[in-house]
Amino acid sequence: MGEIGHLNISLVAFSNSVAPKTPAPFLRIINKKKSRIMSEDDEFRKMKRMMGLHEGIKKPYIEYTAIFFDVKDVLAIFPQEKVNLFSHHSTIEFRPKNGLDDLPLGAEIEVDVFGCLTTDKLSVALVTNPFSKNKHPHITLSTAEGVKPFESNSELDKYLDEVMGMNAKLVGRVGYFNGKEKVFN
Repeated sequence: MGEIGHLNISLVAFSNSVAPKTPAPFLRIINKKKSRIMSEDDEFRKMKRMMGLHEGIKKPYIEYTAIFFDVKDVLAIFPQEKVNLFSHHSTIEFRPKNGLDDLPLGAEIEVDVFGCLTTDKLSVALVTNPFSKNKHPHITLSTAEGVKPFESNSELDKYLDEVMGMNAKLVGRVGYFNGKEKVFN
């Protein structure tokens, strides 16, 4: 129980497991120590943030939320095919309207890589990102000169029937990009 001004807030304990709206086999928390198992103070701060009560707490700028990968791990599966290398994240949401929602910041997540598409514009891998708001969760691997990474969405819509199936796994961490750096807490 905490107080903010004249409001009394009862906090609901967060469970140790993360249960998104997708089937459990697609989400595996690899390292529970990093998965933001929240203390009462963390829960209280999160409740204040969710209610828009930011007394003394600066609301972070969030360019996008994502599962971030080590580029070397991605390149071990997918050699660079185009001039502009990306390969570092699978977007959850670009400029999220509801902030961080209930994302398990810092959690290590294993995702399945089940397809790959290369066009004249870009190369992209399809993944099982259980948090993604994209129609086709993916990692933009690389793009041709003048092609922006968000164009992966339209390329996947156009050429989905040309995706080459595959079976691989990657481990990444849930976080957000604030315009300057990745943040995991």
